[in-house]
Amino acid sequence: MTEITFNLSEDLAKRAVRHFWLRQFGLQGFAIYGLCTILLLYFIVTDNINWFAWVFAIVVVGACILYPATYIFHLKRVKQELRAFSSPTIVWNISDDGLISRSALGSSSLKWEAMKRLWCFPDMWLIFFSKYGEQFAILPTAALDEETAQFFFTKVKEHGGMISERRF
Repeated sequence: MTEITFNLSEDLAKRAVRHFWLRQFGLQGFAIYGLCTILLLYFIVTDNINWFAWVFAIVVVGACILYPATYIFHLKRVKQELRAFSSPTIVWNISDDGLISRSALGSSSLKWEAMKRLWCFPDMWLIFFSKYGEQFAILPTAALDEETAQFFFTKVKEHGGMISERRF
């Protein structure tokens, strides 16, 4: 059994939300949003305002509101969860059976089958326990040695979890 101990700081939580948000929407999402904005400006400049332009404008303005709102929502949620900790120390025990997590709020034991997705970033991993959910656990890569990281990858893959490595 390998034990990993780290402190969950506000900076770490903010970076986790930023990673999640950028990965969720993707750079291509921002590119499409930019092209749509340019097309909307074209409709306005050429005075070609018809029903399609109005619908298009509503979608673009909606995206202008939705994208930042989702980021703010996730950031506030993570900050509230962080404030609930009397001590920011988190201890993870990694074994053949699964993962045991302990913090000031309590402990939980999860089998490898419970880990559905693993998003890997240079500074941290985000571990998801549902295929399409937005709740994740944070594991800083600084707390991992190469052997433990490889063991973790192997176990998640063995039990059907998806591993995605994105570098932004």
